[in-house]
This record gives sequence, C-alpha cells and structure tokens, in this order.
Amino acid sequence: MRMNEGCRYLFRTRAALDEFRRRYATFIASEADRYAEWVNGFPLMEWVEYLNGVPKENVPVLVGMLCHLYDAGRINICFHPTLPVIRRDPMSLAEWNAWCEALEPLKIPKKRTNK
Repeated sequence: MRMNEGCRYLFRTRAALDEFRRRYATFIASEADRYAEWVNGFPLMEWVEYLNGVPKENVPVLVGMLCHLYDAGRINICFHPTLPVIRRDPMSLAEWNAWCEALEPLKIPKKRTNK
C-alpha cells in the first residue's frame, strides 16, 4: 500500500459512517469487542503499524471498524497522515495522568545553579 492510499477509507461525513454501519451491522455486532480489545492493547502514545499482515482487500473494513469504534467512544486513536500507523491516545484523564506518572523517572534533573 502506498503511503496515503488508505486515507480514502476514512469517513469524512456522518452519512458515510452510517452507511458503513448499515452495510456491516452483522460484522460490527460480532467483532467490535475483539477489535476494541486489540486496539486498547496497543502501547499508549506510541505509533503502531497496525496494517502489518492485513490483506489489502481487508483494509477498508478494518479502517471502517476503527472509525466506528472511535465514534462510539470505545477507542481513542489518532491516525498518522500516512495511515499505516495509528497511536492509541488516553481514554480518560486518569489514564493520561497514569501515563505521565510512569514517565516521572525519565525526567531530566534540573540544572543546579551555584549562587
């Protein structure tokens, strides 16, 4: 897949998302939990190449499912402009705070000033 080829599968309107939901209602009902669990298992705030191993013909449905889950509030992701990577963002302030606290030991000590 070329860099931005997958961007055409993102839904730009509510009508397009609603049409996807109607067309794939059975698939969504049976697979949404599994997809949400998969995405929510990605490392927080890191870009992930989520399309690795996905057959080209399945990309539109996968991207559609991610758009559905995002709109439904089941996942919080950011698509990279090149689309083959996404980043899982915090679902709540508590998750954000926990992530920030986990980074605390990585902070660079402040420079001392001798006065």
